[in-house]
Amino acid sequence: MTDDCCQNLVQIIRTSSRISTVREAPVPGLAKRIRDTAFKSLDDILGSYVGAAKKIETIHKNIGTIRDALEKGATAPAGSAEAAPAAEPEADRPKKWATEDELARQHHGLLQAQTQAFSRIVQYLHGLQALPGTALAYACDKCFAGEVNFQFEHEQVAECQAGIKNLLDSALETMTRVAGEAKQDVEEERTHIMSNIEVQKTHQVLEKMWQDKMEAKLNEKKRFKRMLTVSFTGIILIVVVTLIIFWVLMVRL
Repeated sequence: MTDDCCQNLVQIIRTSSRISTVREAPVPGLAKRIRDTAFKSLDDILGSYVGAAKKIETIHKNIGTIRDALEKGATAPAGSAEAAPAAEPEADRPKKWATEDELARQHHGLLQAQTQAFSRIVQYLHGLQALPGTALAYACDKCFAGEVNFQFEHEQVAECQAGIKNLLDSALETMTRVAGEAKQDVEEERTHIMSNIEVQKTHQVLEKMWQDKMEAKLNEKKRFKRMLTVSFTGIILIVVVTLIIFWVLMVRL
């Protein structure tokens, strides 16, 4: 939008100016001067917004890393940490900083970054209200120099501001609503992640209980088989000893 405004204003100034040096001014240089004059405060706001947007992107990546690490830890078999091979790839090793406390801190940082980003958008929209005045003042100065009709200029600025007022009000209302929804989404995301992790932990505990129960049954069966084997072996020995004794008695008789 800024580039389009500057380029359009350059064309108007070059074709309408009464000053020959302005009409002959290089387009890139004139466009830059328009931007530096009329859009400087808005560009500063955009620069701050870009910084907040990059921070949001970084935090989203951190949250994803922590979520994956916590979910991996929640689904890891019991004792896997002790049995982990020494040559486990670095990418597969649990991140020591990936904790539930750090997840909460990252979500808090995300809320702050989003609040900053939305506040910059709102600040930019408010700044657009003054743009017609600064842009038209620059254009009139370059076109008419000291012969500007300031009364007519002010009337045109007021007309431009009235023309964009409803659009800006609608945009500001939308930003307020979207900011509230974004905050709610962040809170719901954290709740969902923690709930999913708790479910996985519960599932792991139940699975461990089932494994312990099956192992107990298996051990009980093994003990029963050992007792049965020992008993059967004892009976055979008794029978053999009895037969030997009986045979010895028979021989003596």
